[in-house]
Amino acid sequence: MAEALNLVKAELGPEAIILSTKNHRKGFGLLSKASVEVTAAVTDKSLVKKQITEKIVPPQTRDQIDKLNAAKQAQIYDEFTGYYQKRKNERSERNERSEQRAEARAEQKAEQRAEYRAERTERLERKMEGSYAEGRLPDRSGTRVLMGGGETQSQNVRVGSGGGAFAASANAS
Repeated sequence: MAEALNLVKAELGPEAIILSTKNHRKGFGLLSKASVEVTAAVTDKSLVKKQITEKIVPPQTRDQIDKLNAAKQAQIYDEFTGYYQKRKNERSERNERSEQRAEARAEQKAEQRAEYRAERTERLERKMEGSYAEGRLPDRSGTRVLMGGGETQSQNVRVGSGGGAFAASANAS
């Protein structure tokens, strides 16, 4: 019976509650011995605490913990679980802050790009206005021709189908 109770304690943890025990004097099979049936329950929270501790703690330390009384084991499981949760929370907070900084940097870069494009467009527009006023660029609006000033030029380009025939002509009047 003591062996069965120790097995329950080792498998389910110190907070396992023994619901019932039964002694089977007759065994099962030809060369069977007497056996003990133990029914135990444990909360999910307690089981998770035990599993977390077993993941973190090396096997030698686990053996030492198993030899302690139930109250001390429960205290150790609580401490390890608290430590593990604290580290997990710190990691998630760090990741969240990192994501926020990355988003802020991306927004800042987008604003800088937009400002740069606006400034560049403004500079080009000023430059183009100055070039039109000085007459260095051709007036593509057609107003000079309509007003009677300047020459007109036309250019015809035809691309024929089949065989890549190409014809071009330019007229100046």
